[in-house]
Amino acid sequence: MSQVLIVNDNSKITTKIRTYLTNFGHRFLLISQHRFLFPALEKESFDLILMGHNLPKINGLSLLRQLKRHPQYRTIPVVMLTDKADEQLLVDSFEEGAIDFIKLPMSKLVFKARIKTALAAREYEKYLEKRVESRIADLQAINEKLQREINERKQKEKALHKSQRELLYTNRAYERFVPREFLRHLNKKNIIDVELGNNVEQKMSVLFADIRSFTTISERMTPEETFKLLNSYLSQIGPLVRNHRGFIDKYIGDAIMALFDIEADDAVKAAIAMLHKLSAYNVGRNKAGYEPLQIGIGINTGDLMLGTIGEHNRMEGTVISDAVNLAARLEGLTKFYGAPLLISEYTYYRLKDPSRYTTRYIDRVQVKGKTQPVVIYSVMDGEPMEILEKKVATAKLFEEGWQLYQDREFKNAETLFQQCITEIPEDKTAQIYLERCQHFLKVGCDENWDGVTSLDIK
Repeated sequence: MSQVLIVNDNSKITTKIRTYLTNFGHRFLLISQHRFLFPALEKESFDLILMGHNLPKINGLSLLRQLKRHPQYRTIPVVMLTDKADEQLLVDSFEEGAIDFIKLPMSKLVFKARIKTALAAREYEKYLEKRVESRIADLQAINEKLQREINERKQKEKALHKSQRELLYTNRAYERFVPREFLRHLNKKNIIDVELGNNVEQKMSVLFADIRSFTTISERMTPEETFKLLNSYLSQIGPLVRNHRGFIDKYIGDAIMALFDIEADDAVKAAIAMLHKLSAYNVGRNKAGYEPLQIGIGINTGDLMLGTIGEHNRMEGTVISDAVNLAARLEGLTKFYGAPLLISEYTYYRLKDPSRYTTRYIDRVQVKGKTQPVVIYSVMDGEPMEILEKKVATAKLFEEGWQLYQDREFKNAETLFQQCITEIPEDKTAQIYLERCQHFLKVGCDENWDGVTSLDIK
């Protein structure tokens, strides 16, 4: 005996349907409102649903759509009932998942045949479900057999796997000291393949990041507290290098030396992310009663030699080149110019689109150890928003002042730099140029002066 659920509020239609179903020997449940549909399905199992098209507060097609989206009840066949001759309604019913469409009134024999067909479809579906369940059981048995065979094989290969795991763990441990990217550049698959003197030349961007005044900070701390601070800070900053396709070559006390071998943009974006991360990190330090940290970052791009140095019993990987030294010098200049992030002209012109960053021409300097001057830029995207907005607002004043400075019109340049400082008292770069203008106005300027600044800062 089949169980049929009738969802309809038309008494004329439901009276006829109930009579037919009773005569055919089917059990049925009648509900007149859509809100009783799912509670009824939860309580009993139904082989067929006869659903009216027009229901109180909801269209029958909408209720059919809800039912067919339900993973538990979507397989129950649904026959739509209506007393309207609407071809589009018939099409919509089938598209929403109905198995049949009955327009009432209908003869008893035709109704019986249509219901019989719908129930037969349900029975066939149940048959298929049982076949699928049987097949799943067979597959589970096969899977269990395969799993036993795998377990047996694992036991036989246990010694080999243990050795492989130990080697893997060893390699991973070494990767924390010698980056995997370092081995890749040397074309080595394993740390044991590395030999003293292995080297390769490649163009990379070098990033130096250093905590300012760290010596002063650490003097007020115990060695244990110093290590905790460093590890806490580096755990925040280090991952940002990897997130931007770079790798950390080494930690030098509180400083990070990182390499980026794909794009110069990776290094600049990583540096900006570091400054933003440090700002968030300092919020936590402030809440805990600790003084905030400040860092300086210098980036340069150029050819360098990556390889191993040392002696047979003790060697390490490193990079050597003038490009590395310049990056370190730029990091040292960040405090002098009051700019958290400085990049060289070699990095600036290798950016895909420098206009995507908020930059400022800083100076043309001859740093210690260099014979040729280099142009340096400040990337300001990582600075506090209130400072960044002011620097953007005074950008034209600064640029005009710098051009007047280069043209030796120091008096006019002095006026513009003074305006910058009035707007941004924290603008140390503008303060430097103001003092230079005042110096030249006082003592004069050598006729061979070319605008290059010589600095001995390391």
